[in-house]
Amino acid sequence: MRKLLNKIILILLLSIVTFRIIGVFDNIAFDNRDVARIKVSEQFKNLDYLILGNSHSYAGVDIALFDSVGLKAYNLACPAAGPYTIKLVLENYLKTTNTPPKNIILNLGPEMFSPSSDVFEKYPIHRYLNPAISNEKLLFNGMVGAGEYGKLFVKSAKQGAQKLLVTNKKITESLIQYNFLLKGFAVRPTVYTESLYKKDFSKYKVFSGYDYDTKKENVFLSLLDYCHSLNIKVYLHPIPNNKLGAFLSPQLAQGYATLLNKLMVDKNVAVLIYPDYFPEYWFADIDHMNNSGATIYTRFLLQKIIH
Repeated sequence: MRKLLNKIILILLLSIVTFRIIGVFDNIAFDNRDVARIKVSEQFKNLDYLILGNSHSYAGVDIALFDSVGLKAYNLACPAAGPYTIKLVLENYLKTTNTPPKNIILNLGPEMFSPSSDVFEKYPIHRYLNPAISNEKLLFNGMVGAGEYGKLFVKSAKQGAQKLLVTNKKITESLIQYNFLLKGFAVRPTVYTESLYKKDFSKYKVFSGYDYDTKKENVFLSLLDYCHSLNIKVYLHPIPNNKLGAFLSPQLAQGYATLLNKLMVDKNVAVLIYPDYFPEYWFADIDHMNNSGATIYTRFLLQKIIH
């Protein structure tokens, strides 16, 4: 019986080691525009403005308008980014370019302090940084729990096996070219409708059950201190997000409001708040701007930071 148990344990260990080795190859190719945005950013150095944040930023801040006034900028926002993701991406950018931007424009929202941010299982951007960050490091640094680590382990093994068998360089090259031309901005031509609201309602309903994550708040404040230590000026902007506020739990809404009030009296950061109503037809869905909205909003940001 004992020999059988030892054999089972040995087989399990060998399987785990094999899957772990295969998982290392999960990043040898990519077919994702969010990964391309990170890869392309390494070619943009000595920036006047680096845009960070989540999908609200890469859909809402159009770099073409920065170009039009002679400012060098790149949109390095990532999907579902919270304080952990933003920290990893910023550190990677600074390491690979060795040129800190003069300014950072970072969107701020309640979703960033909830379980819907820093979802590494769905968006494993850490595996595409340079050098790549292991799933184990995320676990040891407290960025994921044991359950999420297990899912990441399995996902890396599956993707590693797939990419060892099949790669499509044409897709990777086209995504790189797309992000190079738009400098990270994501085009969204659609216009919000009630049918889109009904379609996505269940996806956003989860926010009504979320608490405010104070641990993520502490990481966020430490991130601001890190930027200040590098003499990088930080602009925070609570970007308009259409209907998202209607889904927030009282705890999440209150925690975010308290943080925002704290930041607005902080002399080390500038908080830019859009002063007017942002109509529905400037949004593509429940919480992301479309191209028209991004143009209007980016003009607002530029007016504030230039003047």
